[in-house]
Amino acid sequence: MLYRRYEIALYAIVVGVSLGVALATEQLEHNLQKKTLEAEIANKNQMFAFELESSISQLVAWAGGMAAAVALKPDMDQSEFSAAAARLGTDSSVILNISLATDSVVRRVYPVERNAPLLGKDLDTIPNQSTGVDLARKTGKPVFLGPIDLVQGGRGFILRLGFSPNSLDSDPASRRALISIAADSARFFDGINRKSASFGIKTAVSRVEDGAVIFGDPSVLEQQPVINTFSTPSSSWNIASVPVAGWPLISSNAMTIAALVLLRTLVVCAVLRTIFRLLRRQKDAEEQLAVAIEALDDGFAIFDRKDKLVLFNRRYIDIYRTSKDLLIPGTSFEEIIRGGVMLGQYPDAIGQEEDWIGKRLAAHRSGESVFEQRLDDGKWLRVVERKTKDGTTVSFRVDITELKLAVEAARSAARAKSEFISVLNHELRTPLTIVIGYVGLLAEIGRHPSVRDLQMSIASGSTSDAAEGLKKLVQTAEDMASKANRSAQHLLSLINHLLDFSKIEAGKMRLDVVNLAVSTVLEDVDRSFRELVERKGLKFNVQGTSAVIHADPIRVRQILTNLLSNALKFTSDGYIGVEASTREGAVLFKVQDSGCGIPNELVSTVFRRFEQADLSSIRRSGGTGLGLSISRSLVELMGGEIGFESSVQSGSTFWFTIPLAENDGDWAK
Repeated sequence: MLYRRYEIALYAIVVGVSLGVALATEQLEHNLQKKTLEAEIANKNQMFAFELESSISQLVAWAGGMAAAVALKPDMDQSEFSAAAARLGTDSSVILNISLATDSVVRRVYPVERNAPLLGKDLDTIPNQSTGVDLARKTGKPVFLGPIDLVQGGRGFILRLGFSPNSLDSDPASRRALISIAADSARFFDGINRKSASFGIKTAVSRVEDGAVIFGDPSVLEQQPVINTFSTPSSSWNIASVPVAGWPLISSNAMTIAALVLLRTLVVCAVLRTIFRLLRRQKDAEEQLAVAIEALDDGFAIFDRKDKLVLFNRRYIDIYRTSKDLLIPGTSFEEIIRGGVMLGQYPDAIGQEEDWIGKRLAAHRSGESVFEQRLDDGKWLRVVERKTKDGTTVSFRVDITELKLAVEAARSAARAKSEFISVLNHELRTPLTIVIGYVGLLAEIGRHPSVRDLQMSIASGSTSDAAEGLKKLVQTAEDMASKANRSAQHLLSLINHLLDFSKIEAGKMRLDVVNLAVSTVLEDVDRSFRELVERKGLKFNVQGTSAVIHADPIRVRQILTNLLSNALKFTSDGYIGVEASTREGAVLFKVQDSGCGIPNELVSTVFRRFEQADLSSIRRSGGTGLGLSISRSLVELMGGEIGFESSVQSGSTFWFTIPLAENDGDWAK
């Protein structure tokens, strides 16, 4: 590929050099032709500008002549006005009318026949003309506007000249009369239109102030036209022209130059192709080797006899990202290793850098090394290095991180399973042993000393002794049955936890969700736990809200029971509290205690299955470690969240949220 790039580059250079002079010559000739054409068009534009200026000046002269005639005889009638206008010799095909207005009202017009609608017209009331009328009166100078819509129909230009009809320049502007000359807009440009076509150019005239196109094709302005600017009495105009066929893109000799360049390029490229064909054959073998190396899923590198890096694949770079800038062909293995140690690539080298480097270099130079290596990003590699007969060292890097993690996960799972079975064995066996023991005693109640005492009292005929003996026997039986019942209930609780866990894991846990009053839940909790908490010498406080939640009543009580049972287990003095309040569309339940708290290093394990703070707490307080895990799953199934805050020796606060019922949302807001 590299030789191919060199070949293409040389082809490009040859073509570039061959084309360079030809293009420069062609460009120079093209520019010269274009400049010549632009100069010719500019001359034509100047001629057009002169003709337009002459036409407008003629209008100004006619307006001045009529103003002078009116000033000499201010009271001239229509026939006298027409006679004066006729003497001007205007072209009736271009000049539509000449009018006289006093006090802004048209009094005289020529010719009368086709412009009769103008007579008596108030110029101040004509749209788009009042501004020009006012300007002409105020300045007393010619005002040339257009093209605009005319009262008598069509579009045209209007030249207005304000003057004092009594030949007194001191007359106020409002008293000035107006001479107006209207010219047909299309015929006004007829001369330019004909000459432009004969010259082989397209011309457009636009107003400088607002860019409005006055005459011609607007697309001319988008074709890089030659522009000449000239001034009218009221504005400036641009005359823009381009060749009818557009600007020439190439010179007349372009095809000849192209043919010569092509012939020269083909000859030189044929010679270069022969040379590079030989070079490519040599390079193909090297490329095949590189492709094979890149196809490897493992890192691969080759170091030469001087232990300098020669070849490596992208996977090798991906593995050693921290020191990837050191992976440059020609860099020695020792430089790469030392640089990696300085960058922290190898955690095992920290604190013993030189010793670690020495051992690593020795293993590399031995030519036969296989070992595991840990990197700073947590990856584990199996490193295999072999030295060939010519002294080259071939290195493989196999990523075994997933294997390491899988082994560790298997070990952790085995430990968790072993610990769980041990705990489960203890937790199930203890209450079961108690149940069996007391049931066995009840089964043989006849051998109990209290039974013998009762029998002796009955035999002696002592009623009082018999009654006392019966009372002791009943108390003994009730005590045994009570202890057996508590152990059985504990055993049932453990089994229920296991069943709940099994349902949750299988995705078969079903909830009976209804609208549930929070106050009802808190009352049940108060009745169930107050005696137990106060019997332990702790203060018990329950307070809440009258809100209604959308939840499974049994599961909400189960969650609170789990949290309160844990608080009761780990709190020896102080208090336990239950609180419920509304928060953002949900009810927030809190269970607080002043117990021993949870160390920071164990916080992440609290909601894990089969785990408590430590194994000693399991032995001391009982349980499978499933309670909090089940509680979290139940809360999430009901659309809530669960969490806790805790500090050692200061106690813990476990909390969870349950969504409000829909009809209770307004109350929550």
